[in-house]
Amino acid sequence: MNLNPLKNLFKLNKSKVKNETNFIGRTSIGLSNPGKFMGLDLHSDTYASAYPSIRAISNEYMTVLPKAIDGNGKPVKSNILDALYHPNQLDSVVSFNEKIATSTLVLPKTYLLVWRNEGGEAKPGAPFGFKGRNIAGFTILENPGISRRDGKTYYNVGSQVFTEDEVMVLPGGVDPNDLYGGYAPTVSACRWITLDDYIADFQKGFFENNAIPAGMFKIAAATPTEFEDIVTNLNRRHKGAGNNNNVTYSHAPVDPATGKVAEAKIEWIPFQQSNKDIDFKSLFEQANRRIDQAYGVSAFIKGVDDAPNYATAQVSEANFAKRAVLPLLTRNYAQLTHELNRITGGMGIAITFDYEIPAVADQDKVVAETHVIHANLINS
Repeated sequence: MNLNPLKNLFKLNKSKVKNETNFIGRTSIGLSNPGKFMGLDLHSDTYASAYPSIRAISNEYMTVLPKAIDGNGKPVKSNILDALYHPNQLDSVVSFNEKIATSTLVLPKTYLLVWRNEGGEAKPGAPFGFKGRNIAGFTILENPGISRRDGKTYYNVGSQVFTEDEVMVLPGGVDPNDLYGGYAPTVSACRWITLDDYIADFQKGFFENNAIPAGMFKIAAATPTEFEDIVTNLNRRHKGAGNNNNVTYSHAPVDPATGKVAEAKIEWIPFQQSNKDIDFKSLFEQANRRIDQAYGVSAFIKGVDDAPNYATAQVSEANFAKRAVLPLLTRNYAQLTHELNRITGGMGIAITFDYEIPAVADQDKVVAETHVIHANLINS
């Protein structure tokens, strides 16, 4: 898996992943690899910038439950559907859906290992039986090593190896330069998320440095020891947000012979640009606007109610459902059906969902008025 598009967003920490650790199993998620997501240590501050948009979509996504239908579109029972509702020992269908939504929003590809029922015991990998009758559950493969040989893809995790016949792949999107390489909204938003992170880091450092602009103390000292003592005293008085507005005294010696005041021992030289001179508001709003565009989540959906009213709330909810959540649901469930058919040779069913776009009252009113006009035209 190519991680280069994410190198500025995530820090890959290989030192904490041991090759001999077994990440596979119905208890693998949350136990063998706690605190990790697909083998990547997310930079907490960076992920926090993307989290409001990811949270909004994943929260909506996880409430949409799967269903199985036959060729006529009628709901049917299926052991595969049962497996989706009970994917593994640690995940309910809701938490599993949340992980899939989050993964496909962040990573170019999400890998799902399929489990089989063998004599009442769940085991990873094939065979899955006729039409997938032995499928027992699913787990997310975290940070698999991927290789291609003899015309087949292999997924290596720890000491275990699985083939493309046992692993399903859900792409996060399409990269025009690598149509089958996968993509994700977070890759698109990476640059602006990083900028938002830099703004937060700058402000954090600003307040940690006594909430004053950057600058330099010019210190006149007779010896290096005296210089170090003055620096230590200045740090003690001013360094840290809790030491703001402190007073510093600088001795300006007087020449006894001439009575003239000599240069002070401490002189503050501020740098040219202060914090208030930087237009952070416009920069912050632009960064957030570009992040919102990448995920299709408006500020209102993320909980920012600057100018709330009933009409705008309805439009925001409808746009969010239609342009952010529904496409993700459609792609993931269609790909899930395709992948299940691929590894089983055909299930005879399709995995789908029911999701209703919220209605907009003004739109319903216009539609109703149009029907009345048409009826009057027909009557006349």
